[in-house]
Amino acid sequence: MLGFFRLLLIFLSFCLGLAVAGAYGAGITLSVAALDNPLAEVYTEAPVAIESVTSQESYAPSPRAPVVTIHRNTVPLSRTPQEKARAVEQLNLRRAASFLQKGKEKFQAKDYSGAIQDFDSALIWNSQLTDAWFHRGTAHVAVGDMSRADRDFSQVIRMSPKNWSAWYNRGCVRLARGKYEEAIKDFNHDIKARPQHAEAYCNRGNSYLKIGLRDMAVRDYLQAVQLRPNDYAYPYNNIGVVFLESALKETSAQRERDLAEAAQWFHKAAKILPQWSAPWKNRAIALGQLRQYAAAIEIADHVVALTSGEADSYYQRALLRFDAGDAKGALADLDLAISLAPAVPDYFSRRAAIASEQRDYEQAAADMEQYLRHRPYDADARLEYRHLVNKRDSARSASLDGTRRSQAAE
Repeated sequence: MLGFFRLLLIFLSFCLGLAVAGAYGAGITLSVAALDNPLAEVYTEAPVAIESVTSQESYAPSPRAPVVTIHRNTVPLSRTPQEKARAVEQLNLRRAASFLQKGKEKFQAKDYSGAIQDFDSALIWNSQLTDAWFHRGTAHVAVGDMSRADRDFSQVIRMSPKNWSAWYNRGCVRLARGKYEEAIKDFNHDIKARPQHAEAYCNRGNSYLKIGLRDMAVRDYLQAVQLRPNDYAYPYNNIGVVFLESALKETSAQRERDLAEAAQWFHKAAKILPQWSAPWKNRAIALGQLRQYAAAIEIADHVVALTSGEADSYYQRALLRFDAGDAKGALADLDLAISLAPAVPDYFSRRAAIASEQRDYEQAAADMEQYLRHRPYDADARLEYRHLVNKRDSARSASLDGTRRSQAAE
């Protein structure tokens, strides 16, 4: 594990050596013209680490509203209207608390839609139940409804400004929604109150990286590493990504150093969380760029097994195999990737490029045609398709002429 001074030295050298970059995390479109730089997607962002339980400053259900099973009873007759109103209030609070508990149980069972319905019911009976707003927000995140999650966590913050988990969760949601500056402000609130919260530093670093502030991103990743050096893989991976993305823009000796540095950070991340495929994939990319193809392909083999043969794993290994001079192996992997994910256009364009290199113009033209069905307005690809069709037709004519000459000779 690197010590504090080593981390500080890396950070200072990084700040001095790198300029602030532009767009972050953009996928690289692979076409026939891109054979000189066959890079897989750079895997960067740590999963949005929503907290499903509130921080110590959040409010549990009121003592007046214990979580109990509702019995089918009616409000008892009261001597005064005030007593009757209090009895109705108590019954409503018990109903709200019961629905809240049912929602939590359904959430734990991964019945997120059912949980949302129960949290809705809890809020009908008691709109001031902070935990219901909070847990409904986490359920909305689970079903991918970030807009409603944002609103729920905002309501928690209005009702309980010191609920730091709500600030953190809203920051994660806003990061996922592309509202990076707002996410940074939310993480700032959480970090000020919980300076030991490594996840907040890591996700604030992700937000900085999204807007091109790489030095600030690295600072936050290093802080997360300092706080959780042995069990938190994401900042290690993301520091590696910064070095990798920097290296891909360089042509000097610094490129080699940054690639080697990136590979080391990915190795640390994979060692901490070996079942997470991203650092393995990234390390394979870095080693491939260093032309250490045997090691890179060995890691790619591991990724295929780790991900149970997902299409992108075969695709990445295909790129490495092609760079290593194994066009046949690359085409075999691309065949598998396309069989698993036939709607990904880049798989077809890459197979077209390799087939063209192998002078298999029939396959290349057919694949480029498939690519254009997905991206019909790609003018460069359409021009390349016409070139491939001409080569295919010329090859067909040459083959037909050869057949005729053979028949005439007989």
